[in-house]
Amino acid sequence: AHGSVILAATRTARAGRMHLNFAQHVGPRDDPRAEVPRWRAGLALDRPIPLRTMLVGAEVYADEPLAGGEVRWTVGSGLRWQLAPRLAFDVGVARTMTGAQRGWSITTGHAIEFGLPFLQPTGGR
Repeated sequence: AHGSVILAATRTARAGRMHLNFAQHVGPRDDPRAEVPRWRAGLALDRPIPLRTMLVGAEVYADEPLAGGEVRWTVGSGLRWQLAPRLAFDVGVARTMTGAQRGWSITTGHAIEFGLPFLQPTGGR
C-alpha cells in the first residue's frame, strides 16, 4: 500500500488565489513500478473570470520518482468553465520539462453536482 501526507495552503487576494502544496510519500520505497512520487511540491495560481463563468489557472511543481533519480519539473495551465449551476467542464495542458520521461499531457473532465433529498438541510420536501 502507498499513501501520502499532504500539506496545503491557499491565499486569496483580489487578483486571484495562490496555492502552495507539499506531499510526502508514506509506505514502501523499494517498488520501482509504483507511479507515486517520493515527494511533490508545487505552486498554483488561479483567477476567476466572473462574467464568463470561467476560472483560469497555472501551476508549476517538482517531484522525485519513488525509485530515485532526477527531480522532474512540470508546468501546466488549465481552464474551468461553469456551464450550468451544477455542471462544470475542465481542460488543461502540461509539459514535463526535466527528468527521464519528458513530454506533454492533456486532460479534460467534467463535474456534475447532485444532492440526495434526504441529505438536504430542508429535509428534501
